[in-house]
Amino acid sequence: MTFLILNLDFDVRIRALLTLPPFLVIRFGLVDLKEGHLAAARPRLAEVKSFLTQVSPGYKAFISFLYDLLSAEILLADGSVDKAVGVTDTASPLGRLPVMQNIIGFNIPFMKDVLARAYKEKGQVDDT
Repeated sequence: MTFLILNLDFDVRIRALLTLPPFLVIRFGLVDLKEGHLAAARPRLAEVKSFLTQVSPGYKAFISFLYDLLSAEILLADGSVDKAVGVTDTASPLGRLPVMQNIIGFNIPFMKDVLARAYKEKGQVDDT
């Protein structure tokens, strides 16, 4: 089963993207972390990875980016600050921005603040 949603109209594509199984699993993983359930969030990475071969090429970069975000968040919550920094430094690029939801998602602060929180945890804060 391939998740192919590129040929649908814009509103339908947004709804389809937000209900893709890998996107939902990532969102549940982020909720698990926010609620302090680190053990519940960890298996979500393997679940998302299993979906990556099924995601249509137009969304693979976006889902890979979110996978790396979840991975870094889990590492940071686990206290592995240096590993979290490493994951964010080598994270998948967001990819081209073919549709509006990617632009909106890219600009949401929580999408990028994991690296800032990791540096803060390490005591490396830019005071300028």
